[in-house]
Amino acid sequence: MRALRIDRFGTPAVLDAVDVPEPEPSPGEVLIRTVATIINPVDDKTREGAGNPRPASVARDRKPLARGAIAGAA
Repeated sequence: MRALRIDRFGTPAVLDAVDVPEPEPSPGEVLIRTVATIINPVDDKTREGAGNPRPASVARDRKPLARGAIAGAA
């Protein structure tokens, strides 16, 4: 599959389109097919190396998602 990889801070030129292996879920996990996503201003700032690259909401440990809304096929 194709992915955008960032291995250093910088301008949009640091985005590299690369081939990566298809992810394989481990036992007890599911694989969710993503058909669209969004990049927001925080993503741009992180790519540039400005601000906190790991906001507190991402840095702390997460509990497994017990329920939620997901559209599409599973």
